[in-house]
Amino acid sequence: MGEDKVYKAVKNIFENIKDLKELDSSFTWENLTGDFGEYIGINEFDLTKADRGTKGYDAVTSDNKKVQIKATRTGTQIKFHLEDEVELLLVLQILDDATWEVIYFGSFNKAKELKNFSKRSNRYTININKLKKLYKEMGESK
Repeated sequence: MGEDKVYKAVKNIFENIKDLKELDSSFTWENLTGDFGEYIGINEFDLTKADRGTKGYDAVTSDNKKVQIKATRTGTQIKFHLEDEVELLLVLQILDDATWEVIYFGSFNKAKELKNFSKRSNRYTININKLKKLYKEMGESK
């Protein structure tokens, strides 16, 4: 059983999570895609990480706007709870080679206009393609 390729692959994942915790212990790295998305958002967009356990947002901008960061690899939608205090939403697509692209970065209220409610997950959802379209339209209107 110890030679099974699945066990070896999972062992490698656990070892990598341990390495990530040593590199940056401010994340648990248990939700790899979500934590990596937050790591990218904070480091690439000059955001300050919210304190661990903060509800509703993940980071703040230099002018103290609260930012909720979402990351996806293969999903077609993001899920969230309505948080009135959040001003900005950053959504990132994480690719298999750990590169990334911005799906949306802008007003959380504007993005919420695209929301649907999922009874199954008891959360709101927004389709990724709709967010991409909104982000493109925002860029074209600047």
